[in-house]
Amino acid sequence: MERTTETHYPSGVAGRKRHEPGEFPANLKALREQLGLTQFEAAVLLNMQPRTVGRYEAGDSVPHPAQQAGMLSILRAELKKRARRKPSAG
Repeated sequence: MERTTETHYPSGVAGRKRHEPGEFPANLKALREQLGLTQFEAAVLLNMQPRTVGRYEAGDSVPHPAQQAGMLSILRAELKKRARRKPSAG
């Protein structure tokens, strides 16, 4: 079940729900670090502003769950791609 909380927005946006961060911030940071990327480099890969990556990792801003899944999927695909390119020790 998706956890949400009611958030009050200024005129015209009442009723929108804010998504809870859950494990997303830690997962995003862990994948970025596994890839050896800075927040800037991850932002380029994810096509977003570097400060947005920082906000997501800090849990200060939380994207929609579908966006979370998409971002983590992109980073996991990059991790797999790099693993395939890595020469095996032999």
